[in-house]
Amino acid sequence: MRLSLVPAVLLLCACRTPAGAGGPILAVRSELDFSSSPVEGEIGTFDVRIRNVSSKYVILRDLADPDAGTLVTWQVSLPGTLRYDPRAGEFEYDPNRRPPQPRPAWNVALLCPNEEIALRPRIRLLRLPRRYLLDYFVLEKDDLSSSVYFEHRAPGGIRYRRLSGDDLGMALSPTVSPLDQAVRSHRTVVYPHAESLLQSPRREPLILSVPLERRSFTLTDAAAAVGTPPTEFTYWINGDSWVLRDADGLHLAGPRGAQPLPQISDIETFFFLLDTLGDAAAAFSIRTPLEVRLTPHRFRILPAGEPPHRFVLHAGRADLPRLLAVLAEEKLRIDVTAVEGTVKLSISRKP
Repeated sequence: MRLSLVPAVLLLCACRTPAGAGGPILAVRSELDFSSSPVEGEIGTFDVRIRNVSSKYVILRDLADPDAGTLVTWQVSLPGTLRYDPRAGEFEYDPNRRPPQPRPAWNVALLCPNEEIALRPRIRLLRLPRRYLLDYFVLEKDDLSSSVYFEHRAPGGIRYRRLSGDDLGMALSPTVSPLDQAVRSHRTVVYPHAESLLQSPRREPLILSVPLERRSFTLTDAAAAVGTPPTEFTYWINGDSWVLRDADGLHLAGPRGAQPLPQISDIETFFFLLDTLGDAAAAFSIRTPLEVRLTPHRFRILPAGEPPHRFVLHAGRADLPRLLAVLAEEKLRIDVTAVEGTVKLSISRKP
């Protein structure tokens, strides 16, 4: 439940159509969900709304962090295959046929004039202001008729075809489909130019900033406790500590002192995951030799099924500090891998 809204500043810099073409294309508004003054290192959820304030049509593609890559994409893959029929001049979609590899051919963010799309990203409240990049395409109505393909359902299957006239007007209606009269909150279209490397989208910076309250135990205090300034840092809310990487490795530093951490390939993703798991346990995949080494420490370790010799170690919130201490002592490392929005954790020997 939203307790209160702390205003944030989310600026779309220089988002203008070319000289002489009119006013701005997009307007962005953002508010931060928080019950009190936000404190550095906490997790913040932003209510972000991107509105098309022009008379043109906008297709959003990606929102990216220049350092971390794509955060949000509106260019998505669907189950099944999409094949272009040159004789009919349209795409044929077979949802039951498995493609050789996922193809992000569908777009779910076509904005008509005065329409908006809402996002609720969660980020660590550190290193503000944050700079993001928004990629999008701007089209005239004639461009929609010539290059955007809309869904058409018929007894023979699902096709994506270009529309014009009244059919196009109905497809652009914010409430109903022109074909089945079903209420829809998002249009799913095929826009081949969004896939093409030859077609460059417009790119505008999004700058996010919000006033933060400093912690009583500051990053400077943490660096002093460790003894050297960090080359990378984040915060662990449940551990009430800063996480610092320096030339000697990783350290956990808080009001109760500092201690070494095991090697962790991606500290930002790892501790963000730990702080957003809630009551769920973190799952770490391990193999047989490490299972033997870790079993005496009485963690919950279960077989992972096929293939053999694979196990999963489950660590709840109360077990995590002890697990990190044991892995540091045993000179083991945590590998963090993000695959299609899912974070996978594994424990391995230190290289």
